[in-house]
Amino acid sequence: MLPFAYCLERKDRPKLTFALFLELFVLSFLGIGLTLNMYYASLRYTSPTFIASMINTIASLTFVIAVLLKLEVLDYRNPHGLAKVWGTVISLAGVMTMTLYQGPILRNLWSPLIHIQGKSPIHENWLKGSILTVASCITWSLWYIMQVFNSYSEV
Repeated sequence: MLPFAYCLERKDRPKLTFALFLELFVLSFLGIGLTLNMYYASLRYTSPTFIASMINTIASLTFVIAVLLKLEVLDYRNPHGLAKVWGTVISLAGVMTMTLYQGPILRNLWSPLIHIQGKSPIHENWLKGSILTVASCITWSLWYIMQVFNSYSEV
């Protein structure tokens, strides 16, 4: 895509100023560096089930932060606004149910195909892992919102 973008949009793209470079740096640091490093670090401290359920809150958190920052207009009388609110509530309720519900332990009927020798490198520290996971989801949501801010500033 780089050759097409370079050839077709070379007159439309803005000059690389220090402010634009700083925006790109912050977006890269927040979106890729910080978010994914906290996500992978939280895998060492909590279960993959918890992390998989918490990652589903990113869309809901993005919506809530956008409402708080007045980027999203919330109209309760409009069916679309009501659907957004109910979708957010149902999504967060599903995540809470998946996180807090402890059902029966499932056992394998067959032996595993791969046997890993040695101790597992997982260190259970649920508080640290939960904080890292929630912080990762919040920074990921902020990354999406910052992209919207940057697209508005270019117009």
